[in-house]
Amino acid sequence: HSSDAGGWIADSSEDGTPVADLLVVQAIEPTRFVVCNESGAQVYAAPALGTAQFSLAAGTVLTCIESCTVLGRRVDGTVAPTTFYSTSDGFVCPEPGGPPDLTLINVEPCRQTLVVVHPDGVALRGGPTWAEAARVGEKLHPGAVVWAQERAEVGEVVFFRLDTGWTGDAKRGLEILRDLEVQAWSCPCRVMRSMDVLVGPTMTARNLGRVLRPDQVVQVVEYALVVGRGRPEAARNFEAPAEEWV
Repeated sequence: HSSDAGGWIADSSEDGTPVADLLVVQAIEPTRFVVCNESGAQVYAAPALGTAQFSLAAGTVLTCIESCTVLGRRVDGTVAPTTFYSTSDGFVCPEPGGPPDLTLINVEPCRQTLVVVHPDGVALRGGPTWAEAARVGEKLHPGAVVWAQERAEVGEVVFFRLDTGWTGDAKRGLEILRDLEVQAWSCPCRVMRSMDVLVGPTMTARNLGRVLRPDQVVQVVEYALVVGRGRPEAARNFEAPAEEWV
């Protein structure tokens, strides 16, 4: 019996085709997802996999406050539950069939200094995902020092939100970022052996084409400790004479 329709409806037609499904609606704590599918995520007007109203681009972060589980009954009588989440614009389904559209994320504020260590640098994304479609057009080069404002764990990868986009600490097992601890210094140092001058505090940073020679004295203005994430043996010290690093 439907109070909305003012009468009775059947859950299936005479030939057994399902017509109506049981819907379980539950209020939840604000939950955030990121669109991880390269093709985006569909937004529906109702919790049903019908015609989508529009789609969200890869990398979009959305907040949901309600879950809707549709206990769909197949023709053979078995139940196939499908979970939707309500947003301010409609309903989304993390796994509509095929590749997932959404990934659950837990975003936390942070104040963290990082350095790009991958030799090819990294292209920033619009959200915490490595989806190519989420690129924002900006790239960080090896040795770039960045400051994170938020972090989100997505599987084994930790993504960081910077001023201009998101990037992760690793991709396909390759390290992208390392923690950076910078301290102000002010002291002269004597060079013990020939050292290349780099644009940033990492061995993958661009070489500026200058070399410090043995017995040369330089004025050090900063000291940086670079620590690989989960790899203490990757710790390395750098010193910055006049905005350059050795």
